[in-house]
Amino acid sequence: MSGKTERSYCRVQVFDSHVHIVVPEWLSPQAVASMSSLAPDFARRLEIQAEPARLRAFLEADGIEGAFIIMSWHDLRPAGRDTNLYLAEYCRREADFFVPIAYLEPLTIPDPAELLEDLVVNYGMRGLKLHPPSGFYPNDSRLYPLYAKAAELNIPVFLHIGSSTLPGMRLKYARPIYLDDVAVDFPDLTIIMIHAGRGYDYEAAFCLARLHPNMILDITGLPPNRLLQYFPELERLAERVLFGSDWPTFPATPGSNAAAIRNLPLAESSITMILRENARRLMARHNMSGSLLNFS
Repeated sequence: MSGKTERSYCRVQVFDSHVHIVVPEWLSPQAVASMSSLAPDFARRLEIQAEPARLRAFLEADGIEGAFIIMSWHDLRPAGRDTNLYLAEYCRREADFFVPIAYLEPLTIPDPAELLEDLVVNYGMRGLKLHPPSGFYPNDSRLYPLYAKAAELNIPVFLHIGSSTLPGMRLKYARPIYLDDVAVDFPDLTIIMIHAGRGYDYEAAFCLARLHPNMILDITGLPPNRLLQYFPELERLAERVLFGSDWPTFPATPGSNAAAIRNLPLAESSITMILRENARRLMARHNMSGSLLNFS
């Protein structure tokens, strides 16, 4: 891609639906090695995201107008109250740019639904992220009170659906079909499939998203130049696809990923929906942000 194309693209507004905050002290050496293997400049990226203002400046320079912020998976600190309060404070410092998404390990918390309500009502969390490959099926009945609470609070639920290179993960838990039950049993719950079946479940993820109007595909962590190979009919579902960079663990930058999507043979309206408008509609529907919705 030429420098001219990339520079011109920076003027197009993009919302990044999947940016991580990584706390190295919460990770084992094996986990750090896994993340570092995907991004050769991982150490520099950690320096960038160490301060909210620095991360914001980096993203803005890359053509990003706002972002959902999710705590990275970590294996030395349970994903519970204290880790989410860390994220809430981080995002509060750039509250007109970052939208915090709670990340919980639901089967390790006595009452995850109660904790979620506290995080949303008192600390400004605007969504819930779950990581099934850590060891649970998305349709496990023990999660149903949590889904019910998310629907009651009118927040979307993001679930990692697809492969993971992190140590100890099991793909069997992260297959799209298990969300069929959840979509049927909670028709008012917005379900976002992070990674959209990455690996070998793209067709199933796409089929479910077409079948259930409360499901959204998040193309985070997928090579943009292969999107139409994975989803030949992507344009038919363009109004329910979110762009995410998976930064800092994905090798490319958010802006270069967005530029690659811009160059796909899709209608301009479809590209605009994927890169920006779908996220804005999601935020409006779920009251996920105040300041961000004022962007022109």
